[in-house]
Amino acid sequence: MGYSKLKRWNGLFNIVIPFFFLLWWGLMGGLTVSSGNLNITTLALVRLPGYQLQSLVGLIACILAPIGILGLYIPHAEKVGKLGLAGCLLSCLGVILYGCMQYDETFTWPILAAKAPTLLEPQGLMANPAFFGSFIFMGVLLALGLILLGIAFFRARVFPRWAVICFSAGATLFGIGMAVIFRTVGLVAWVVGWGWMGYLLWMS
Repeated sequence: MGYSKLKRWNGLFNIVIPFFFLLWWGLMGGLTVSSGNLNITTLALVRLPGYQLQSLVGLIACILAPIGILGLYIPHAEKVGKLGLAGCLLSCLGVILYGCMQYDETFTWPILAAKAPTLLEPQGLMANPAFFGSFIFMGVLLALGLILLGIAFFRARVFPRWAVICFSAGATLFGIGMAVIFRTVGLVAWVVGWGWMGYLLWMS
């Protein structure tokens, strides 16, 4: 396979991956709306029909994401330097940790909902400082990595300014935002920036 064809496949891959994140978040929103309770608890969400399917979409997105991030970084490795490398590694690690969490949410949480429901109630896992701290750590790691990668892209001018801003700022808002509205806006911006860069790779 020639370099130009590989680059186009890389671009296509980086269009598809953010779509999985958007689909996952959209399906979760759809489940929440269909429940009739916008303040639905985690336990009630996990018990809804279709929960495991939407969670599986999120898991697939997390599995594919490091490959996509590497695909954005590698063609421009020389231009973005050590800062870009650090951003790439941190963001890949952050999204891998998200994938670990998503795996549990997909396959373990439905079992907890049936066998140990108190763990998924507000006073359960999220009330545990160690668990909640690890959840925050993942978001901070992902956000920091994509901020550094975004700065490196911005300096090297390998992608349009607004694509990079959407990519980095959106991921930051999604990764460390606490309110659903902020995380939603962040994810949409992240997906737009990421898909935009993928499209440019695909067309180059």
